[in-house]
Amino acid sequence: MAVFAALLATGCGAASGPEPEPVPSEPAEETALERCVEGGQLETTLYGAVGGDIKWQSSDMACEGMPRPDGEGARLRFSGPHPSGAGTLVFIAAIPELKRNRTANELPTRLTVVEEGQGRFFTSPDFDICWADIQRNESLGEDGDAVAGRIYCITPINEVNGSATMSVDDIVFAGRIDWDAS
Repeated sequence: MAVFAALLATGCGAASGPEPEPVPSEPAEETALERCVEGGQLETTLYGAVGGDIKWQSSDMACEGMPRPDGEGARLRFSGPHPSGAGTLVFIAAIPELKRNRTANELPTRLTVVEEGQGRFFTSPDFDICWADIQRNESLGEDGDAVAGRIYCITPINEVNGSATMSVDDIVFAGRIDWDAS
C-alpha cells in the first residue's frame, strides 16, 4: 500500500505524450560547475497550469550543463524558486545541435519544466516547437564553458502525466556547460 501511495504522489501513472528529458540527479553538495557563472540568469513568464514571473539571478539558482547522450549537443539545467513561493522549479533544455565554442540561431530544442518533488512534468512533444538562439558559448578554463542566449516556443508545452498545458514566454538565460562531463 505504501508503494502504491508513493507512486501516486510522484505522478507515476500512464503518460500521455513523449517522455521528458531525464532529470540529472542532484548531488548532495554544490560544486563549482553547478553554480552559475557570474551574471547567470533565467528570466521568463509562465502562463497556464504554472503561472508567474521568473527572474532568477546566479545567487538564486543552480545551473549546470553537460553533453547529451552519444555526444548529441548539450543539455542545460536551471533550478530555482517556484513562482508560487512553494518548492523548486526546474528548466531543462535539450539542444542536440549545440556545439562547443559555437554560437548559433534557431537550434531545435526540447524544453522540459519540472515542479520538483511534485512529480509534475511539462515538455515539448518533440524538437519542432521550441528553438534556442545561443549568443555566448565560450571556455571559462577549468570552470567549464559559459553559455547564454534565449529559448522560445511557438505553442504551449504539455503536462506528461495529465492534460494541463503551460505557455512560456521567451526564456533569457546565462549559465554553464561542462563539456567534459560524462
